[in-house]
Amino acid sequence: MRIWFAMQENRALARRYYAVIAVKIGRILISTFLAQEVKMDIQFFQTFLIVAKLGNMTQAAEMLNFTQPTITGQIRTLEQHFGVKLFDRVGKKLYITDAGKKLINYSERLLSVYNEAQEELSIHPESKFRHCNNNG
Repeated sequence: MRIWFAMQENRALARRYYAVIAVKIGRILISTFLAQEVKMDIQFFQTFLIVAKLGNMTQAAEMLNFTQPTITGQIRTLEQHFGVKLFDRVGKKLYITDAGKKLINYSERLLSVYNEAQEELSIHPESKFRHCNNNG
């Protein structure tokens, strides 16, 4: 009988041990997933729109005062984030893909809403960045 109780106790300990391991592995997987999440910057969408309009990353870089590798990196980040190719590169030419054409509309809307929010909040009475009046 003692052996049976010892086995049951060991099984309970083993279940607790495996539960702790599972929780730790889960936390590691979640933290790894979150670490791999890309933080989207509004600038990426602005860059995408300019590249789409010009069809040339070098010209977009000059227009935005960025380096060409920065532009390429921003486009690559968007492609990786959404899991689609936004441009087909044939030699030095860029051709926007169907997915890229769809993203144009979303990018324009996103930037429009962002600009509206920025404009509205910049004149909000609680804005920390409003110009100081004569009282302070």
